[in-house]
Amino acid sequence: MNLCYLSNLEIVSEEEVSNDVKTIKKAFKDALKALSVTEEDILVCAEYTGRYIYPLTVACQEMKMFLWLDDPTRIKNSMGLTRGKNDTIDAMRIAEYAHRYEDKAVRYAIPDTALVSMKNLLSDREFLLTDRKRYQSQLTDQKKYMAPNEFKHKDKRWKEVIKVIDKQIQVIDEEIDSLIAADPVLNRQKALLKSIDGIGERIAINMIAITGGFTRFQNARQFCSFAGLSPYKYDSGSSVRSKAKISKRSKIRR
Repeated sequence: MNLCYLSNLEIVSEEEVSNDVKTIKKAFKDALKALSVTEEDILVCAEYTGRYIYPLTVACQEMKMFLWLDDPTRIKNSMGLTRGKNDTIDAMRIAEYAHRYEDKAVRYAIPDTALVSMKNLLSDREFLLTDRKRYQSQLTDQKKYMAPNEFKHKDKRWKEVIKVIDKQIQVIDEEIDSLIAADPVLNRQKALLKSIDGIGERIAINMIAITGGFTRFQNARQFCSFAGLSPYKYDSGSSVRSKAKISKRSKIRR
């Protein structure tokens, strides 16, 4: 990962380090010493990139440093028109973003262990589902384009693979159910969500994971905006009018 240290919009140091807790902590300690500052003087800002950000979150937590993880799209949109892109440039732009919007910084807290495990399991489940669709398409799309005897062998081969994938998905589902059943808060949240018409097992579990057990957003409006479900008008002057519409990037469509 690339680190860029900024002070009053001046780059004071840049470096590339391995993305592991020990290396990141050493880099921070060396930088603090070189810059003659303390942990309290530093604001660490980074894009939220899922599980890959985990070493940084642990390093900052152990060193008691203020870590601000923001949405990559929000950071990108704040920069306007840009040219060129690599890890060094990205680190510099994120540092500039942190300097400009420091007053909006929100300290990141590592989620509860059960929630972290849930998100990791759901990520693995999504990976398996993607593979399952790929193998299934081999059977549904190619049957009429192959000789019957040749397709027979192909059908048997891929169905065996799909069977293994289905088994692993079932194991993941059982692990997730066990995690939720062992946590009274998560169990209660799941029960409340499923009591709403149209929300089943999978939607309830994914909603809990996405919202961090309903701690990620301060109110329902913020969650609806994140999901792309808040309608917005597009008016300009007296001639350009449109009905309120939800974003095309709605999370529900993904």
